[in-house]
Amino acid sequence: MVVRRNTVWPAAILPVVLAAAAVAGTYDEPRPLRPGEILSPALLQSVHHVVQEADTDGRFFRFVIDSEFGTFTAASLAMLRIRVGEIERLSQAVNTLGADDQDLQEELHGQLSVRADSALDILARPVSTAASLAGQVADNLNESFSGPPPEPGSRSLPAGGYRTDPNLAIHRRNAAAQWGFDPYSSNQRVQDFLDLVARTRAGGRIGAGTPAIVTTSQERLSIEDPEIDALVASRLKALEPRELARENADLLAAMQVRSDVAEAFLTHAAYSPRHQTRITRYLEALDGVVNRNAFVEAALQAPGEQLVLAFEQAAMMLLHYHRNVAHIGKLHAGEDLLQAITADNRVVHLAPVDQVMWTPLSERLFDGLAGRGKEAGFRAWELVVAGDVSPLATEELEKRGYTVRAWYVR
Repeated sequence: MVVRRNTVWPAAILPVVLAAAAVAGTYDEPRPLRPGEILSPALLQSVHHVVQEADTDGRFFRFVIDSEFGTFTAASLAMLRIRVGEIERLSQAVNTLGADDQDLQEELHGQLSVRADSALDILARPVSTAASLAGQVADNLNESFSGPPPEPGSRSLPAGGYRTDPNLAIHRRNAAAQWGFDPYSSNQRVQDFLDLVARTRAGGRIGAGTPAIVTTSQERLSIEDPEIDALVASRLKALEPRELARENADLLAAMQVRSDVAEAFLTHAAYSPRHQTRITRYLEALDGVVNRNAFVEAALQAPGEQLVLAFEQAAMMLLHYHRNVAHIGKLHAGEDLLQAITADNRVVHLAPVDQVMWTPLSERLFDGLAGRGKEAGFRAWELVVAGDVSPLATEELEKRGYTVRAWYVR
């Protein structure tokens, strides 16, 4: 059976906020993005990193991050959070492991660090650091900041996460669990670290690379469920990718997700085992919600990690809304957005993006949604956005009867 790939969500919700030709006094006009206005102090800068640049495509924020491990780009706020957490943990590894193992520390410094004083340089000269760091790093981890968005199948996960000696794979997963890393991270520096620790342990130094304690400056997101995330971490540690896929397939089948849709999701090139497992477990927790197949089928459209993380956030947003705002009865993949129908007959439009602005395109979209909501007999409708909704967009949406929930992901 051929999976029907609707164009209902990424093809519609993401262009909702696409920058369009602005009409003065009517639509939002582009303006410079100031990182300090949208980022917490912990995300903006630390002794290990600084957000050097920020921009927006009208849907997602984009960042350039300088660190002692090189210059990174983050194609969304969700990706920035991941990268900053990885930088913090890598810094702890480099700075602490040498206390008991000088050889391992030397290997870590040689393999991961740009230069010993780079963190101090970042704090002292944050404006001038980008060029000097970039010049030292031959393999930046993402597309250049001004480069094209990822194409389907372009994510190219590191081979170490999938195709490796079974013994090494177990050591890698154990090390990832101990340090709080995603064993399938697209960050090559993380993969280098896990490979080094795995090889060292497989060589007989079993305790090599074991942290005393791992700390992070980032607080847990408002939509995260600690129990689900702990379960995901335990399954990632215990099971190899094929075993995870079989387990996730059984869970999706129990949710009445069509077998062809589940297979397409679990073999999708853009989704790592961690993404698949986290989305599956959050959907599983939506116990009793009808038509979770609509979510999984919509998720097949993600061409790369930027939208994969958006779908992961969407699953978390749905569960948080279901538990804390109103009970969701059914999911529906409409012509424009993924929708949740509440038990009290309201329609909730979900937008897992960093920014919604008021443009001619968004005006047409939300006018159409409100009109169809009235015709369908819903008593109310709302828009739930992961990130920011501009003041003008909020005003115009409320005029049309929307309840607007901005910055739902904090």
